[in-house]
Amino acid sequence: MIRVSWVMPAYNAGEYIAEAIESIIQQTEQDWELIVVNDGSTDRTAAIVGGYADRDPRIRLYEMASPSGSAYLPRREAIMRAQGVWIAPLDADDRVEPDYLARLLERQRLTGAEIIYPVMADLDDRRILLDTPSQLFTTVAPGREWVKYTLDEWRIGAGGGLISRDLYLRTYAAYSDSPSYSCGDELLTRRLLWEARLMTISDAIYLYRANPESITRKVSGRLFDYLINHRVLIDFTRQRYDTESEEYLRAQRQALLGIYDAMRLLNRNRFEKAERQRAVGLIDEIRAVLDPDLLRPSVSRKYMMLLSWPTPLAALALRLGDTAREKWHALRGARQKK
Repeated sequence: MIRVSWVMPAYNAGEYIAEAIESIIQQTEQDWELIVVNDGSTDRTAAIVGGYADRDPRIRLYEMASPSGSAYLPRREAIMRAQGVWIAPLDADDRVEPDYLARLLERQRLTGAEIIYPVMADLDDRRILLDTPSQLFTTVAPGREWVKYTLDEWRIGAGGGLISRDLYLRTYAAYSDSPSYSCGDELLTRRLLWEARLMTISDAIYLYRANPESITRKVSGRLFDYLINHRVLIDFTRQRYDTESEEYLRAQRQALLGIYDAMRLLNRNRFEKAERQRAVGLIDEIRAVLDPDLLRPSVSRKYMMLLSWPTPLAALALRLGDTAREKWHALRGARQKK
């Protein structure tokens, strides 16, 4: 039986995917397979992976029946085809250090955890990306106790890692939907944590590339997909924790700040009429389930005031306020230079 299955969704990753695959080949732990699922790439992605597969039987390439436009579905396809006991996700534009897998496996052996997450660092300058509380590196706890560290802000590096394939299968079975929107993986992270018996962190380094060409960064209506997650997470935390929990408060606050991020996106970019209407609809869905009394003690008065206004008016007020603040900072900077 194969010990670890690396799973890699790929879309137009020809510029970087060889680097990602090489980082797997160079691992000190060699009991693995790599499954790449091509999501309708129009560049040389498939040809590059095919070349590696011809030389190394541990590497396999599959094609999605039709482009999904997300990482969630091709990653799920790879996991369903995997033969390993453990799943190691790696995005096609990221990379891992040579001892990455060995460190994750050793941490799993010591703790018995079903999820072992790494430390995420910037691929270019090796800067640690998240301010994870130091005590968490020695914590081994049920996954549901870790969900709060993914809400309002990410305080654990939930990219990559080592995750039991059995846990994936249990989680897929527990939730009938298969999110096709671009942020579906972020929702899956919370679901995996809820279902995991134990979770912990390793000092293994996952090197993340902030790729401006990523499908999740291009200016399109898909940029608002994160609002779907925010709406679902309010229900998720209410049902699995309660309305008095830290998790529910964090989900509410994340959703509130998320709608203002969405308004800024609308203010700063051109979108098709249908895209703008969809974004406003998603914002209004979230506004309808926010609890102002719960939020008021921990959110600025400006945001609470805007929450009482219709979305188009709130977005206009936010634009005027942001413009005034930017002009003030520019004026202040010019005075300091004199």
